Amino acid sequence: MKTVLANAIMAEKLSATIRKHMTDGDRIASLPLYVPITTMMMDMVTDHGSRVKILTATLISFVVESAPALKDFDLGDIGGAIEEVFEDLEHQLSQLRANLATDKAFHKSIINNYETEYAGRKDEEVDNCECRRCTARRAAQTGAA
Repeated sequence: MKTVLANAIMAEKLSATIRKHMTDGDRIASLPLYVPITTMMMDMVTDHGSRVKILTATLISFVVESAPALKDFDLGDIGGAIEEVFEDLEHQLSQLRANLATDKAFHKSIINNYETEYAGRKDEEVDNCECRRCTARRAAQTGAA
C-alpha cells in the first residue's frame, strides 16, 4: 500500500510539474520537459540513496532505448551493444564532469541549492525544523508525503 500511495503522490506531482511547464511560454520554448520532471523527482526524495535509484532507473531506460538504436546493432551480440552504449555514456560523463568542474554558473546553482536547502542544518534533523527537506523527510517517514 505504501508504494501505491507513493506512486499516486508522484503522479500528482508529475502532473502539476507538466502543467506548470506547459503553461509557461518562456520555459516551454527554452527548456525540454524532461529537465523539470527530473529535477522534481530528484527534489522529492529525501536521501542520496533514493536519488541514486532515480538515476539508475533513468540509465536503465537509456540503455534499453539506445542499444537497439545503434547503427551496427546485432541481435546476436546484445551484450556488445550494451557495452557500446556504456562506453559512449562514460565518455559523455567524463566530458560533463570536466565542464561542470569549471563552470562558474553551474557552481552558483549548487551554491544556491545549498543555501536554500542545506545551509544551517545540523548533523541530526531538529524535530521542529520547517525547512522543505526536513518537512518532506518527516512526511515520507509517516507516509503522509
